[in-house]
Amino acid sequence: MMIERLKRLTLKLFIWGIGLLLLVGAVIASVYIVLFLLEVQLLFG
Repeated sequence: MMIERLKRLTLKLFIWGIGLLLLVGAVIASVYIVLFLLEVQLLFG
């Protein structure tokens, strides 16, 4: 009984962790893309 609940909780935490990692990764990637585009505009502008 307790083990089943623990398994479900662990799975939920695992999925949440992956989701958060993907979210943070997407934010960092978009920041890098924006900085890169600004730099390109400065170089060729």
